[in-house]
Amino acid sequence: MRTVDVAFRSFDETELRGQLYLPGEGGGRLPVVCICHGIPVAPREPGDRGYAELAEMFCSEGFAALTFNFRGVGLSGGDFDLLAWPADLEAAVDYLYNHKDIDPARLGVAGFSGGALAALYAASRDPRIKALALCSTPADTSKITMEHVEDLIAKARESGSLRGVDQPGAAAKLKKDFDLLNPLGLINSLTCPVLILHGGSDELVHPSQAEELYRRAREPKWLEVVEGAP
Repeated sequence: MRTVDVAFRSFDETELRGQLYLPGEGGGRLPVVCICHGIPVAPREPGDRGYAELAEMFCSEGFAALTFNFRGVGLSGGDFDLLAWPADLEAAVDYLYNHKDIDPARLGVAGFSGGALAALYAASRDPRIKALALCSTPADTSKITMEHVEDLIAKARESGSLRGVDQPGAAAKLKKDFDLLNPLGLINSLTCPVLILHGGSDELVHPSQAEELYRRAREPKWLEVVEGAP
């Protein structure tokens, strides 16, 4: 396996940075999974390698994998703007679609929590995304309270995990973005296969929300609730 540092630009020239994981050398064009992180509200724990372990697991199965930071996070540029994350993902898809080692006909996306909102929005509109995995995804983001959003923003300010959230109105903007990216209004428009994956012991997003998304999704679809997983 080899890992390559990558950079590409979103629609407004915001630079996004990530890592492309490639299994071995040669062997033709590879299927790929683009991994979309959630909204970080706390610094990473020592020893926590984040999504690198997942990317390496995909590599062990013969897939390439891309991890990258959305705007406002990590080494990527710009300020946090959830509504712009789908466009950032489109830029990542552009990068992979035109990469010499990637098979554009076998391009999948896996999104986690807030990153799953961007992944679902993008996949509902971009036919280049051939498969989608939604992990720990809230079904109805209109039910996220302003109190919860304000708490999220406060934690991100304290930890420094998101840039730009110290600006006035950041919480109100995020609440509006959650409403606009509501999965209930998007899931039925998917035409690619979708896997809905959820932890059975998730205390933040109840597993019943995964079941609701599954009911509303079109075939082909799969639901996996991992008992005991947070």
